[in-house]
Amino acid sequence: KNHFNMEIAVFLSGQETGGKLIPLGSSFEDFLSAIKKAHNLPSEAIQLKDASGNELKTLDQVKAARFAYALSCPVAHEKSTEAKTAQSGPAKVIPGPTPRWIVGNIDLLRENQIQNIQKCFDQYGPVFALYLYNERNVYVGDADVAEEVLRESDTFSKIVKDNFLSELKNFTGDGVFTTSTHEHNWELGHKLLTPGFSLAQMKNYIPDIVDVTQRLLSTFDEFHKRGQRVDVKNWMTRYTLSALGQCAFGYDFHMLDSPDAPEHDFIKALYTCLKIAIRRQFSFRVTTALSIRQNMEYREAIKLMRTIVKEVLDERRKNPSTEKVDMLTFMINSKDPKTGEQLSDDLILDNIITFMIAGHETTSTLLSWTFYVFNKYPDVEARIRQEAISILGNDLSKTPTAQDLGKMEYTGRAIKECLRLFSPITQVGKKCLKKVELGGFQFEEGDTVKVYIYDLHRQKKHWGQIAEAFDPDNFLPERVKARHPSAFVPFSTGQRACIGMQFALYEAKIALAYITRKYFLSLPMGVSVTHNPFAPTLVPVGLIVELVPRDAIPERKSTSTLPLVPPPSSLEKKEDKSGEGPASLISAHDESLEEGRRISRLPPPKFTILFGSNGGCSSAFASRIYEAATRAKVEAVLHPLDEWPLLDKLEKGEAPSSDGSEFLLIVTSTYQGLPPDNAVRFNQFLDKAQTDPKKSELLKGWQYAVFGCGNSNWRTYQQYPTKISSALPSLGATEFVSRGEGDADQDIETDWVDWGRGLHGELLLRYNLLQPEVDSSSGSKPDAVSVDLIRVKIEASTLKALSESEAREASAKSFLPALKLVELEVNEARQVAGPPLDQTPREPRRVVHLEFSIPSPLKYVAGDHVEVLPSNQPDLVKSFAERVGYNLDQVVAVEVAKEGLENKKSAAGAIPAGVGLTVKSILTFFVDLQTPPSRKAVLALSLLTECPPEKARLQAISESSEEYSSYILKGRRTLLELLNDFKSVETISLAWLVSIQNRLSTRRYSISSAPDVHPNAVHATVGVLHGISPTGRLHLGVCSNFLASNKKGDKVWGTVRPCQDAFHPPDDATVPIIMIGPGTGVAPFRGFIQHRQAQLKSGAKLGETILYFGCRSHEDFLYKDELENYVKEGVLTKLFTAFSRVEGMEKTYVQHQILQNGDEIWRLLSEQNARVYVCGDARGMARDVGTTFEKIVQLYGKRNEQLALQYLSAMRENGRYVEDVWG
Repeated sequence: KNHFNMEIAVFLSGQETGGKLIPLGSSFEDFLSAIKKAHNLPSEAIQLKDASGNELKTLDQVKAARFAYALSCPVAHEKSTEAKTAQSGPAKVIPGPTPRWIVGNIDLLRENQIQNIQKCFDQYGPVFALYLYNERNVYVGDADVAEEVLRESDTFSKIVKDNFLSELKNFTGDGVFTTSTHEHNWELGHKLLTPGFSLAQMKNYIPDIVDVTQRLLSTFDEFHKRGQRVDVKNWMTRYTLSALGQCAFGYDFHMLDSPDAPEHDFIKALYTCLKIAIRRQFSFRVTTALSIRQNMEYREAIKLMRTIVKEVLDERRKNPSTEKVDMLTFMINSKDPKTGEQLSDDLILDNIITFMIAGHETTSTLLSWTFYVFNKYPDVEARIRQEAISILGNDLSKTPTAQDLGKMEYTGRAIKECLRLFSPITQVGKKCLKKVELGGFQFEEGDTVKVYIYDLHRQKKHWGQIAEAFDPDNFLPERVKARHPSAFVPFSTGQRACIGMQFALYEAKIALAYITRKYFLSLPMGVSVTHNPFAPTLVPVGLIVELVPRDAIPERKSTSTLPLVPPPSSLEKKEDKSGEGPASLISAHDESLEEGRRISRLPPPKFTILFGSNGGCSSAFASRIYEAATRAKVEAVLHPLDEWPLLDKLEKGEAPSSDGSEFLLIVTSTYQGLPPDNAVRFNQFLDKAQTDPKKSELLKGWQYAVFGCGNSNWRTYQQYPTKISSALPSLGATEFVSRGEGDADQDIETDWVDWGRGLHGELLLRYNLLQPEVDSSSGSKPDAVSVDLIRVKIEASTLKALSESEAREASAKSFLPALKLVELEVNEARQVAGPPLDQTPREPRRVVHLEFSIPSPLKYVAGDHVEVLPSNQPDLVKSFAERVGYNLDQVVAVEVAKEGLENKKSAAGAIPAGVGLTVKSILTFFVDLQTPPSRKAVLALSLLTECPPEKARLQAISESSEEYSSYILKGRRTLLELLNDFKSVETISLAWLVSIQNRLSTRRYSISSAPDVHPNAVHATVGVLHGISPTGRLHLGVCSNFLASNKKGDKVWGTVRPCQDAFHPPDDATVPIIMIGPGTGVAPFRGFIQHRQAQLKSGAKLGETILYFGCRSHEDFLYKDELENYVKEGVLTKLFTAFSRVEGMEKTYVQHQILQNGDEIWRLLSEQNARVYVCGDARGMARDVGTTFEKIVQLYGKRNEQLALQYLSAMRENGRYVEDVWG
């Protein structure tokens, strides 16, 4: 009587292996279709034969044979070819099954519509026709044709007439979903309602969605206490309806109050209308009219829905909402900007009901299928849960931001993959308005054309040979870009695309993020999941689960590849125990599924955290991850790269012992492509080890991750981190996650946080480390700021305050032991360009020349740097204190909490504990008041205001990389500017300030002297930054203005720091040198020339010494007389100048002069191995100069572009083309 539950072994003809169990199904055609899919056969007819060669033509014959062989049927193949010819040849007839008299093909559409239509696609190809009574419905599964149909035009348009939408229109009226495109009410509604679903408005809905989600979890808690199972579709429907009610018109249906909560009357009426609409769709009009009882029930349900919404609308008009803007408020207040027209009350009612219907069913169905997928393949659920924990932490009471949801990239991809394979909406309909040929077929005026999403989402040419595989990576950006734009249209596309798409995706992400962190929805053994063949959407039936709390989940076994989830049309069919109900499309739980649920829980890794850092950024990041590891009670050590204890053993070729749990995490910067000062030895080890095959397994068993800090303006951006990441595999180590890049020219903090979250997600996946975040200090939640960052106590003190000189010294000594600063006395200070200090800045830029005496232990060579610790300008300190209400003369003492500081670069880390300091000294010598505040600081500031608009604005700036970059970074806003912009923040505590803001850091300047001439002094040439910021503020560079304010006899704290080895003049005086240094970039070359002068005086023969100097005008020609004298003396062979701002002269830059002398430069490079030195701005000049040298090698060296690049690259590697640039 029922073949459905029997499975038959089917082999390909001539094969005795590779057989597959195929369920008989309900028809012979279904059985043949299942065979084709299981054996991946082409879409052509097949014959079945038994072991004796007899043809099998019925299910009874197949059942008796017990197994069968499948082979191609030539006759059927010819028929199939005829159908295919219709789409590519001249034939224009759209194929399809023969319709019955009067009713057409209604038998294929009433029940099991999805399977029947899919069977037609298999038989007739990507375009075919069915008739519903006398109306032709053309089904499209081809992306090219679909693209044309979905585009609203004078050929295809959405017309709501004589179809299912016209039935919905009986109760949704002129809502945007059930109104034709040409109608005024659609145009008005679409124009006014679309902004209500913008990203900015979505942020307002997040708290309501989270509130509803938390109420759902509370009900789940009660289900768990009772030991009751949960009907997923029922409760996802309640959930989405509750979220819509809350966000649409502030209404609580109370359907999530408890497991026993009854359905609301509005919901009962809504489902009554939907049920009757489905029946009426396939009924004759006369039958519909005569169904008196049904029609009465229909009218009563419609009246009830509209009455409830009307009452809410009337109440809202009487008492407008001032607390928040929900959809109803948006509808009431929105106006057409041109005409001033608003939505009438009837249109508001129509659209509220439309949103309730269209918005709840699709999302509830999507979520239900997603939880089914989780049961089938728990690795997907594990990654979604881990992503949620890494971004949101484990505290379910916290509300995510829009930025948090945006970062849930894997979750987003998994949701889209569920929408692809289990798309709730199976088709999108349009009306053909005129005769047109499309895709080789003739479409007639009046055709109802249906883009069949279910088939479109499974086209192998767009989704691969295993198109029915569940693979979230289908939605990686590179795959999306390469795919046909209309291959994925779950929300339609173009003008009639679903305006609530973003709301649905936010709602789904929030639901998955919260539910997966608390429960696993486990499908019990023996439960069979089916789908409803009568529903207009792909609705699951029988998805009944048990709630398993997170702490009760058994261990899981990880899989190396993502398993596959087949679509409903080809999923295994299991026995329907009841013997009734729709065909079971979804496989039940089995032992392999239970086995697949287990995921590995490896022992935690042992972290070795190494850093290479000159400026402190890399060491600060490394310290943060070290502290996160120790908080997680994971074994960890922290060292500079050169001080790694195992380095001694590695250099000797001795492999350290390994038990497979060693984890090497390296955070490093690069300096002109070379390692930082504390990574030179490690770099030398890498160079030697890579060329020694005996060391290929030194780090076997170790896993590693690298994060690089740098500035993308530099040509050598990320060069050293890249080198480390590429070298470690040659020593046997395995990369754990891809190398991260932090760009100081953009938002390096966000780069670090994003990479850290990815790292933490992988640690969760492999080691089940369930700590909140790798970098909890960078979390975007307020309590993380208030608790984790403010770890100092500052109180008024009776101690004697340190004098200003003592406070300055304390600040200098706080850099120990990493950096030893000493007092440098100013021997000379003079201005060499620009207006006096007491005048308004103008062109040319002010430049000062300083000479410092250095104590005997300090030594330097030409090309090195002098590093200076500045202090804040008195006017800035005064302005800041006045804004926040500080008494500058107040004496205070600082105490640091036992757990230490979270931000190692904070000012609090530099302030000596237990000594008296005036507030003035703290602001002057310890706190960086000029650097733009971090996103963390902006977020922390938002906690200090009670003004809702300003709080919201501050939070938005802190949460969005784009907002932060635009408002803070591009505006170069300081903390003082931020406080002035947000007046509601009346003050900030001193403890807050020193904890949040970074300490004053040292600055480096090229030394513009040579020890051959000035053995006991260093000279510095400093451009004084004194200009207008993008916000119109007078901006004074911290260190340059500090240095410019010094006079002879003053003392500053500083030291001498070596430059990279290659950026020094060659020992061999005969080697030609070409120096390019516009502006203050000339500084090191003044030292180079002094060095050559000393060599000349000692009798050495000099190679050509050429300087290209650029400036704006003759007024800022630095060291003009001095340089011209060097030419006269024969020290400087040639001096080329380029002026870019001289009136009446064409703008000339150094690269122009270089290109003009290209033949001479090539002669020096190719014949005399000349060295090239470049100093100055990395953002523009250095890049342009590099490009110019490439052109010279091409033009005069007769090389193509690739060979020219190789030539310059070799020069750089050999130290013949060296840069010392900034910017």
